[in-house]
Amino acid sequence: MTISPRRGRFLSAWVVLLAAIYMTVGFLAVRSIHDERRSALAAQETRMSPTGLEAGLTPPDPIPATGDFVPVTVGLYLDGIETLSIRDSFWNATFYVWFRWQGDRALNPGASFRLVDGRIERRELMDERTAPDGSHYQRFRVTARMTKFFNTTRVPLDSHMLNIYVEDGRLDASRLRYVADPDSSISSRVRVSGYRVTGFRTVVKPHTYRSAYGDPSVAPGTRATFTEFVVGVNIERSGPGVYLKVFIGLFAGMALALTSFALRAADAGPRFSMLAGAYFGAVANSYLAGS
Repeated sequence: MTISPRRGRFLSAWVVLLAAIYMTVGFLAVRSIHDERRSALAAQETRMSPTGLEAGLTPPDPIPATGDFVPVTVGLYLDGIETLSIRDSFWNATFYVWFRWQGDRALNPGASFRLVDGRIERRELMDERTAPDGSHYQRFRVTARMTKFFNTTRVPLDSHMLNIYVEDGRLDASRLRYVADPDSSISSRVRVSGYRVTGFRTVVKPHTYRSAYGDPSVAPGTRATFTEFVVGVNIERSGPGVYLKVFIGLFAGMALALTSFALRAADAGPRFSMLAGAYFGAVANSYLAGS
C-alpha cells in the first residue's frame, strides 16, 4: 500500500505527539518518585533526631534538664521480624528490651512500659537483679504487633523505616526519663521477605500528649510529656524481581497491543481481538499490583 506524502506527514506527526506525551508522563513520574523518596528520607531523619518534629505531630513541651526524676537506661535487641503486611498496615517482631536504674527498686519500669502505635502480645521477664553498687536491672522478651501506614507511592521499588516506640505508661518526664543504651542492636538473622535491612538506630525524645488525662494534681490545660525510646529499622527492596513480577503482565499486554499495528487494516477482527486481550492483561496486572 502506497502512502501519500500528506498522509505520511500526518502519521509522523502522530508518532511524534505520542512519543512526546509518553516522554512527558515518564519524566513527571520519575521526578515525582524521586521527590517522594527524598521527602521520605528527610522525614526519617527528623523522626530519629532528638529534637526533630515530623509534620502533623504535636510539638513537645520543653522539659527542664534538672529536676526530681529518675534516669532509666533503656536498650533493645531486635531478634526477629515474623510478619510484615503493607496491605494490612502492620508488622510483628520479637525483641529483648532492658532497663537499668539507680534508686528505689519499686520504680519497676519493666512493669509499666508500653508501645506507642503497637500492642504487646507477650511480655516475659528473662532476668532481674540488683548489682552491688545498688543499680537495678531488668530484661524482657517481648512479642509485639506494630501498626504502620506504609507509603506505597514507590512500590515495588520502595523503602521504609520500621519503628518501635517504647514509653513508660505511668510516669511522665518529671518523674522518669529514658536514656538510650548504645549497646542496642539488631540480630544478623533478621530477615524480611522481599527486603534487605540497611540500617538500625535508636534515639530518646520527648513525646507530648494534648491532655493530662484528668490528673487533679496539675493545673487545667497542662499537657502530659513523656520520654520515648525510638528504634528505627531501615529496609529497602532487595532487587528488581518484585518489579518485574508485578509488571510482567502489563509489559506483555503492551507488546500485544503494539503487535496489532503490524496487521493489515483489512484484518479488523484480529486487530480488535488483540487489543481486547491486551486490555484484560492490563486489568489483571492492576489487580496483581493492588494485592
